[in-house]
Amino acid sequence: MEKHSADTLEAIRSVKGDVQAHSQRLDEAEERISRAEDDVASLQETRRQQQRFDGVKAKLRALNIRYGMLYPAQLMITHNERRIIFKSDEEAEDYVKKMRQPAADDDGD
Repeated sequence: MEKHSADTLEAIRSVKGDVQAHSQRLDEAEERISRAEDDVASLQETRRQQQRFDGVKAKLRALNIRYGMLYPAQLMITHNERRIIFKSDEEAEDYVKKMRQPAADDDGD
């Protein structure tokens, strides 16, 4: 009987070890999934912030003015050999509006 008890205990220990190993792998997989979900949410938020500049970028393309996006969500305009970086789409819109207006001291002479 003792032989069977020892074998049974050994089998239980073996199964317990397997269950613990699988549980640890499951915990690690859940952690990776959680990090991936956080990464996706962060990327989606970054993309939303970048999309705020879409209207300004369309205007810049129409004016053939160079621009680029800086990470995470800044617009860089290169105009008249100057680089200007905007953190908000409102500032960029104001700049484009001013660029399109004729200079105040240009009275047609």
